[in-house]
Amino acid sequence: MTYFMTGDQPIPEAAQSRIDANDGEVCDNLYYLGKKGTLTTANGLKIAWLSGVPDNNGFTDEDVQALKMTKMPITAPAGVDILMTHLWPSGIENGSKAIQAAPANGSVTMAQLAAALKPRYYFAAAEGAFCEREPYKNVTGFGPPDERAVDHVTRFIGLGNFLNDTKQRWFYAFNMEPLIKSPEALTASFPTTTECPFTKEAIAAGKKRPHPEEDDSGSFFWGGQQNPKRQVESCWFCLANPKLEKHLIVSIGSELYATLAKGPLVSSQDKSGVPGGGHIILVPVTHYTTFNKVPAETHAQLTGEIEKYKNALRAMFAEYGQDMLVFELSRQSFMGHAHMQIVPVPKDKSDSIEATARQAAKQEGFELTDQVPTGPDVNFFKLELPNGKSLVHVLQPRERFNLQFGRLIAAKVLGHPEREDWKTCKQTTDEEKNDTSAFKDAFKKYDPTV
Repeated sequence: MTYFMTGDQPIPEAAQSRIDANDGEVCDNLYYLGKKGTLTTANGLKIAWLSGVPDNNGFTDEDVQALKMTKMPITAPAGVDILMTHLWPSGIENGSKAIQAAPANGSVTMAQLAAALKPRYYFAAAEGAFCEREPYKNVTGFGPPDERAVDHVTRFIGLGNFLNDTKQRWFYAFNMEPLIKSPEALTASFPTTTECPFTKEAIAAGKKRPHPEEDDSGSFFWGGQQNPKRQVESCWFCLANPKLEKHLIVSIGSELYATLAKGPLVSSQDKSGVPGGGHIILVPVTHYTTFNKVPAETHAQLTGEIEKYKNALRAMFAEYGQDMLVFELSRQSFMGHAHMQIVPVPKDKSDSIEATARQAAKQEGFELTDQVPTGPDVNFFKLELPNGKSLVHVLQPRERFNLQFGRLIAAKVLGHPEREDWKTCKQTTDEEKNDTSAFKDAFKKYDPTV
């Protein structure tokens, strides 16, 4: 048996006595939690909690925001197994027959937190009464930019006060496998399941939610700007986009993921030596329009992770007689998502890259320099040569620039100029999966996340 206790005070003697009386060995499975946070138990159970109320040294807005932005690794199902708060979520009675009245201590903040974290079980105790609500469906629109939709339902359980005199249950016993170990739980349906009860609360808090069938000329625009949630869900590189080709992903770090390119410049069929071809794209997990737009508090970690991946890929390519070419188009656009492309180049062709690039630039009407620009608002194209030198072109306002310029250079160096357009290099899904599997196997000993 496992017990979870939240709060900032020592465990009450009465509680400890009761716990010990029920299970003499329980202290080995007692999780005493602080004010807020998340943890994953040894068997993979993911738990989030927020204790107290927003005063008297309770939680702050920053605490709530940090929990709402909890990252959900793409390698595991989105959501948490258990959420625990003191306050009940406002609106939990909507659509329910089990809860007839609105909670006296209902909190819109808790409703938004629950909608963001999408727990399978949600426990709260402020009402001092036991109840078990019907399961409800989860929605998106409350979490981080890379928020993903889920199929599993949430069960809300209200608990009575500890050792109360009114015989209200203050405990709840159940068996569950963690989300990561029980994929069948993701799609389980129940006849009593209701819609998400928290949508109205989002409106009440001043956060208007669009109807899913409205087009971009309707309420998806706020103050002339597109709803950011709508924006990232249609971004080619955002993990929240259900159309993202996840079978091409080869590695996922804390701030970055690596994926094989769609329509790669090189593939396993070229017999270049690198398993799976090796045309890699490095993409931040969070939606940033350019790498220069990454917030200061995250920039160092993301930059460090980029260098780890580049060093790992460079070492892997060398094993197969290849050098590494990197190119990046840093250009702010409405739907842009920062990324850089990495291509293996045979060592005997490396010396020709700079001349090929300068000639291609001349044909496009500009020259490449070695001055790397600074500043968050500068748009530029950058090519990193195997010898460490960088060639740069700063884009001028309203300049028409060939978005495939980096690919054009690589294609010419590789002796396949027809591959400038990725559409001419399309593969079947089976071919893509085979390349991904081959690359991952070869990259495993270099992968900085392993």
